[in-house]
Parts: sequence; structure tokens; C-alpha cells
Amino acid sequence: MFKRLLKLIIMSFILSNNALGIEFTKKFNKSENPTQDFQKQSFNFEERLEEARLEAERIVAQLAADTTYRAGILYQGNIERTFKSLQNITFTWDRSGKNFGRCDSQTFAYVIKLHSKQHRYNVNVCPILLIQPFSILTQVLIHEAAHLGFGASECQATAFEVLSLHYSSFEEVYRTPYWDKCSTDRLNKLFTERLQ
Repeated sequence: MFKRLLKLIIMSFILSNNALGIEFTKKFNKSENPTQDFQKQSFNFEERLEEARLEAERIVAQLAADTTYRAGILYQGNIERTFKSLQNITFTWDRSGKNFGRCDSQTFAYVIKLHSKQHRYNVNVCPILLIQPFSILTQVLIHEAAHLGFGASECQATAFEVLSLHYSSFEEVYRTPYWDKCSTDRLNKLFTERLQ
């Protein structure tokens, strides 16, 4: 009886602090020239990236604490490996805001699986991501950390990112182009029904 009551208290705390009413939209800051738009910003980008990394870490920690749903992509090992990736991320980005590597107007960030310890947790951040709202920056870091953590495919990383975001305080996050390709609507609906 006590364990059940304790679980209900914990669940009500978690659910009151997450965004089950989260809105997934296709809105993001479009840019004809991300480099120019980046250069107009007055952010300290290193601090902003670190704040987003810490927020992503907090969100995944909350996901790990809630054992209500542990099927498929939310296998505990996947969560733990993604969390470890978030703790160890190093960022590569061009300080002048120029595109590099695989960056283009549609690519927010990317990872390349390297076996060297020095670059194991490297996330390449493109200029278009640096001009996005904080929620999208955090969302993308969770996605990339899933790639690094358990070798997630694009659809798996999208699923992990979307389900994790229910443990954020964000009211609105970006519905990526992967949603349609990966049937993310269906998965998101099943997950929210399970939590309610």
C-alpha cells in the first residue's frame, strides 16, 4: 500500500512538471542566410549550448525516473546511454557562423560515429540551430545524444527525443520532418495515453 501511494505521489509530481499538453509545431526560425543571422545575435553561444545540454540532461533524467512506460525505444539501457552522452558532449561549431561539414540550411546538427575517445561524444552544431529558440536547441541535443548513446537510427532518435520532451517544461517544440517518415504521431499518441 505504501509503495503504491509513494508511486502515485511521485507520478503526480512528475506529471505536474512535464508538458503532456505540449504542442508540436512545424515552426522554426527560417533563414535565407544563417551565417548573417547568427552574426547579428548577441548570445554567448558557448553558454547557451551548455545551458541546453544541462536542460537536455535534466529532461532525460526525469524520463529515467519515471518507469511507467518502458517499452521499445525507452529501454532503460537506451536512456542511461543517452544520459551519459549528454554528460560528455563536446560541441564543434564555426565561431564565425559559417556552414561547415554537412551543414546546410536544413541541417541543425549532426554526429559522426568515431571510435576515437577524443571525438566519441562530438556534436557538430550548424549555424541554423544556433538561431533557434532554446527549446529546439535542447530538443536537437537529445536527438543527437540518442545517436551517440545507443546508435539510434533517425526514426529511433526522433522517437526518443519526442517521448523525452514530455518531461520538459516546454509548451511548444519543433515537429521535425522525420515525424511523417517515422510514424511519430502514432507513437506519441500511445505514449501520452499510457501516461494519463
